[in-house]
Amino acid sequence: MRGLCLTLLTLTVACRDWQPEEIGRAPGAPRTGVAEHVDSILPQARQLDRFFGKASRPVRLTGGATTRKELVDRFVDALGQRDSLGLERLAVSREEYGGLYYPESPYSREPYDLPPDVAWMLNSEDSRKGLRRLLDRFSGHDLVVTALDCGKESASGPNRFAEECRVTFRDGRSR
Repeated sequence: MRGLCLTLLTLTVACRDWQPEEIGRAPGAPRTGVAEHVDSILPQARQLDRFFGKASRPVRLTGGATTRKELVDRFVDALGQRDSLGLERLAVSREEYGGLYYPESPYSREPYDLPPDVAWMLNSEDSRKGLRRLLDRFSGHDLVVTALDCGKESASGPNRFAEECRVTFRDGRSR
């Protein structure tokens, strides 16, 4: 008899329509119309529409520099001056990432196939972490670039990338 009761209890629990309660909703209260599924697989064009919302899609990069050397010089100057706003202006914006980089990036295709908002979040968080480390280590120094060398260049669609770049600099106060 005890085995039968345990079996019935197990079946009752296993067959009950268990749904997680909505956060903030009292148990047994009517549902608020919250969707019970998520659109997790959408075509890339639709994902980009959601990513941009009402923002316009850029046709080119803005706010950076016209040459690699100018970009590095401006970056190092802003770093030395603790100019986080200046550093932010040199970075690729969310819209530039979504409109210019993401569609051609490996993150938009298998094996990653990440939605643009997830790819942006991962990339921007890594950039912020690296920037915080640079600011902690070098801000307030009078940095002078002494050499810039990029090992190779690559292309992905219309995008060109300088890779394996090495920036050599010194503190201008110590001569």
